[in-house]
Amino acid sequence: MNFRQYLGLLRAEYAAKLIRTTDAALSAVSSSAGFDSQRTFNRVFHAKYGMSPREYRNHVRQSK
Repeated sequence: MNFRQYLGLLRAEYAAKLIRTTDAALSAVSSSAGFDSQRTFNRVFHAKYGMSPREYRNHVRQSK
């Protein structure tokens, strides 16, 4: 794993935390986590969690 991949995973983990703990828009979560584009955010997040950020949010909400 190179530095860029590692940084992407850290950002995805932070974004997942924001999704779980806030009601912020996914575009705001993406920016807060340091992603330059929504597309990159979706790709990296899906690689880490196996689902899109929207699916993750829906899953978290259903689990409550």
